[in-house]
Amino acid sequence: MERKRCPYCGRYYRQDPRALVQECCGSPDCQRARKRQNLRRWRSLNPGNSERYAPKEVAWAKAYPNYWQSYRKAHPDYVARDKLRRAESRRLAKLSANETGIRNSLVEKLHVLDGLSEPEVSANETGFLRRVIAIEDCLRSTAALTLSAR
Repeated sequence: MERKRCPYCGRYYRQDPRALVQECCGSPDCQRARKRQNLRRWRSLNPGNSERYAPKEVAWAKAYPNYWQSYRKAHPDYVARDKLRRAESRRLAKLSANETGIRNSLVEKLHVLDGLSEPEVSANETGFLRRVIAIEDCLRSTAALTLSAR
């Protein structure tokens, strides 16, 4: 029986011989991640399905108006986890905004460099100019990799 790598945790596992198709190892975290991924995929393929349940959810929310307040009071561990999750989400959003700004600035500077002409230099300045051109080439290749990764 061959060993397969779990796409969620990266560990190797042996497939259960009773399973026709086994996508990941038996870890509860990996199983949860697989189910979440399948549900996301199903929801993207069936976008009108959530509209079918919306009236029922609205009716339930009206019937139990203080449900979440009482749940949070009864489950402080949930509140702490949710606070950490929200903080991480805000941090990532801010980081993404910063990366976008840095990327835009980099593109603008590269356009300015493109507009510059080659300076006329004396023999003494040639070595210095070669170093500057090498640094410019390095920055351009780094920028090209960064921009292509997005």
